[in-house]
Amino acid sequence: MSIRFQVEHHDRVGSTNDLAREHALAGAPEGLVVQADQQEAGRGRRGRAWASPQGNLYCSLLLRPDCVPAVAATLSFATVIALGDVLTDLLPDSTIQHKWPNDLLIGGKKVSGILLEAGGAAGNKLEWLVIGLGVNIVSHPDQALYPVTDLRAEGLADIPPADLLTLFLERFALHYAAWKEGGFSALLPAWKSRAVGLGRNIQVRLENHVLEGCFIDLDADGTLMLKLPEGNVRRVTAGDVFLATSSAD
Repeated sequence: MSIRFQVEHHDRVGSTNDLAREHALAGAPEGLVVQADQQEAGRGRRGRAWASPQGNLYCSLLLRPDCVPAVAATLSFATVIALGDVLTDLLPDSTIQHKWPNDLLIGGKKVSGILLEAGGAAGNKLEWLVIGLGVNIVSHPDQALYPVTDLRAEGLADIPPADLLTLFLERFALHYAAWKEGGFSALLPAWKSRAVGLGRNIQVRLENHVLEGCFIDLDADGTLMLKLPEGNVRRVTAGDVFLATSSAD
């Protein structure tokens, strides 16, 4: 059965993820989408603030995938693939790329952010999963860890956030169905087709130190496989990726 989405729109919220989590705990069904014009307390990965001025897309999708956390985490790849599909159609002359784990780049600049949060149930399976998605449509932060951009700056005539959300949900439904049928391996070819840095030397900045090596592949659970200069392979589950020649400025 295909997923059915129900969009709940708000002018302003603290965080769409927080509100979606409240709905999840109250028993809301899979497919609920919380969208807001503005967030007062938006956040990204690793506790970073996510600027949320009006005109961009801020939404959170509630899923109930009935699986263990490590498997559910691979749905971040379904999310970025779906958004990449949409932007490839809207900006056919631009270079759309995936950067591990779940960033989407246009011309090497970050345009979106994804944040997964989940709650457990008996047997270690998740009771719910919330996927938060932010897309820079008309503006982007002046300073960030990576170079950033927005859709207007990349030449896309202003698209209403609600219209972009509709296009995204249509694509996400397809990839979610593929994931439910074939797991993460069903998503891997699509992710790799736009992957940045695959087969190249990269730098992975962890919380307390930096790794450098060749990005050789993804593991079955989406873990980055990094071949270090001494030849051994390091599995990286979290970190900030930069191409070896790029800067964080």
